[in-house]
Amino acid sequence: MSVCAACGADNRAVRKFCARCGAPLAIACPACGTANQPDELFCGDCGTALICAPPFPSSPETVPVSGERKHITVLFADVAGSMDLQEQLDPEVWAQIMGRFVAILAEGVRKYGGTVDKFTGDGIMALFGAPVAQEDHARRACHAAWHLTKTIGDYSEELRQKQGVELHVRLGLNSGEVVVGRVGDDVTLDPTALGHTVGLAQRMEGLAEPGKAYLTQYTARLVSGWFGLEDLGAMAVKGAREPLRVYALGKPSTSPPLFHGGGSLGVSPLVGRDRELAILENALDMALHGQAQVVGIIGDAGIGKSRLCEQFAAGATARGITVRRATGLSHAQAIPYLPVLEMLRGEFGITEVDSPAGAREKIAGALVGRDLAIEETLPLLFDFLEVADPDRPPPSVRGEVRMRSTLEILRRISRSSQAPLVLLLEDLHWFDAHSEAFFAELIPSLPGTTTLVLADFRPGFSASWMRHSYIVRFPSNHWARRRWTNFSGDSSERTRRWRRSASTSSTTRRAIPFSSRKWSGPWWRTGRWPASRGPTG
Repeated sequence: MSVCAACGADNRAVRKFCARCGAPLAIACPACGTANQPDELFCGDCGTALICAPPFPSSPETVPVSGERKHITVLFADVAGSMDLQEQLDPEVWAQIMGRFVAILAEGVRKYGGTVDKFTGDGIMALFGAPVAQEDHARRACHAAWHLTKTIGDYSEELRQKQGVELHVRLGLNSGEVVVGRVGDDVTLDPTALGHTVGLAQRMEGLAEPGKAYLTQYTARLVSGWFGLEDLGAMAVKGAREPLRVYALGKPSTSPPLFHGGGSLGVSPLVGRDRELAILENALDMALHGQAQVVGIIGDAGIGKSRLCEQFAAGATARGITVRRATGLSHAQAIPYLPVLEMLRGEFGITEVDSPAGAREKIAGALVGRDLAIEETLPLLFDFLEVADPDRPPPSVRGEVRMRSTLEILRRISRSSQAPLVLLLEDLHWFDAHSEAFFAELIPSLPGTTTLVLADFRPGFSASWMRHSYIVRFPSNHWARRRWTNFSGDSSERTRRWRRSASTSSTTRRAIPFSSRKWSGPWWRTGRWPASRGPTG
């Protein structure tokens, strides 16, 4: 307590003025007891500090770091040779270039669901999988990196032509665990990602050649089969005890790795799904007799929906039945009609290597060969498939009219063709709104054709066309009831022992999930646990 010399009132020790009379309170020196004025910092008799400053943290352990542990992919991007460019250019010119450069980077990161964490002076650091968790953060980051190499390349060409400036981007990616949160108690500091994962991503950026994106073996393992990867071999990386295998990012694959023979994911034989396959085969038989069917497979992520669909599609293809695909992508929900475009390109046999003129020839040839009177709608179809004919520009019509014209073409195609068709709608819950509306119009027109529509999606998703009576659905609780008592046809002693234990154990074995399928392939063949999975060091 502090006693006021003017009125004698007791005041709390932290008071500088009396709470009763307002007179200044003297501060007693902690060393000699001498009274000092409230605005004095040191004792006038002995020089002892009157106000004790809070202790400064002396070690990293005293700095509080509150955050959340996450598995994410970190992307670094910067300008190759930025110091040389800054020396050559006026600061205002450099600021303008960097403003546009960073805007392009930020737009590309956000397009695929990433978050720009910070500006690094001549580039950015971006996070995928934080602060919002993403199951496909590595693929999103690689899509963003591939997109940025192209868009920055276009910007570089523009700068070269207008200002004679050569601007090239370098990108580095790495995936792993980090802690995402704010460092210390300073509320002005934004949350960030901390951990060795961040440092390795920055090292990849430093190793990358101009115009390319490098990624570690940890990211490569997560995107193997989804992208072309050039193995650059093991490299000594500063900050890593062992050499890391480094990969250069290539273009995205046109189809998921499961459809490439399964080599990259080690796909094992499908077992325990005989009943489900029998239901699909029965639906296909009905469709072959002119009773179009729609089958929906509902299940949580990792339950094996895609695996079942692929097994069935492979069997249909082996019987000579055409299979067309439309795939929803989580990072592409903002791109209108992407699954529809995939389906139509498959219908007309258009590939990545086809030129616009070659694609137009394939489209016209397929339609003319079926004797369809759609000459007036060809320009619209060309434009919809992004291969517009410069000599025959499409008429200026609203998007609804364009969609109806395309739907009418597909209806004519389905009615004119007697060949059976399996239309596989994968990850329907990721379809954009425009594609949903497209298929909502197309599917009700299929009765009477030899078409089977097979759609897989997660619980909670629903569409208007699912209310029709000819639609069969596998609910998620149906998957949960299925027991897993047979793993493969392997005859090794270790596998036979495992089977016996599985059949006698009181624990129910569920259907093998997607995450387990990634490692099951080599094990069931050899009886040995694999030393590595996918691209590793």
